[in-house]
Amino acid sequence: MKLPNFYQDQHLITLKMSMGIPQDAYGTLEASKLDYFNLTKVASSEGLELKDLSQIEQLDDNTLAIAGQRILLYIRDTTNFEPKFHFSNCQTLQKMRETNRIGRYVATNCETGNFLINYIKDNKPQACTKRLKVCRYCLDFLAWQGYSHTIWSEVKKSRAVEHFNISDFFKVYPKSFHPHNHQDSIHAPLNIYPKDWRNISSSVREKSGWICKKCDINLSAVEHHCFLHVHHKNGQKNNNNRENLEVLCIRCHSDEPNHQHLKSSKTYQDFIKIFDTT
Repeated sequence: MKLPNFYQDQHLITLKMSMGIPQDAYGTLEASKLDYFNLTKVASSEGLELKDLSQIEQLDDNTLAIAGQRILLYIRDTTNFEPKFHFSNCQTLQKMRETNRIGRYVATNCETGNFLINYIKDNKPQACTKRLKVCRYCLDFLAWQGYSHTIWSEVKKSRAVEHFNISDFFKVYPKSFHPHNHQDSIHAPLNIYPKDWRNISSSVREKSGWICKKCDINLSAVEHHCFLHVHHKNGQKNNNNRENLEVLCIRCHSDEPNHQHLKSSKTYQDFIKIFDTT
């Protein structure tokens, strides 16, 4: 008997929507820490207020999650500054955890970019919806689209903040841990390169000007093309959306998680001989 794929069943999706359950929210055999009402709040611009940061889980890819949902995090109450929203366990959040700073943290994965803020004046809160900017330390922590706090110019960093797109972020790091192409032996696509990967890689590198997005090394000389790679940010070789692809030189690529094996390759050694001036 062939079991139905409940992750793609239109009747189930329609039922969930009628119940106010986010389409990409799925249960597990374990009891969830949040009910579906609160999961719906996470999906809204209002967000879900948390007691403290201990409710937030840091995933292996350094993104943030709660009850099986990747989220953005920000502080709702503010006086004379606009808080930034976070998507990773950056140095700011690490310091908050270490110093046990208490605040009205809010978790949301709404993609509108609008956040509910309480401006406090004369000890009286005034609620308003505000577009907040992304945390620069988060961009640097995940090296989002090659962002580098130390290498990039201030102009380039400011441009990256202004152009950050929440929808693009959730395309690379899906909200739900149970995507529609659920990872089981029946429905999961193989995590392998597509047949036209050579053409995809060449096109992406060419559009980048043959420049590494992290260290800005120029590898446009034909004999240096082999030193420039295309990295899958979420580790899925079958996800070739442009937002998931990052052009990196072999040295920067080897510094990515689970890519240390590149350092033992002949190509890496050749790169070091040519470009390592230290």
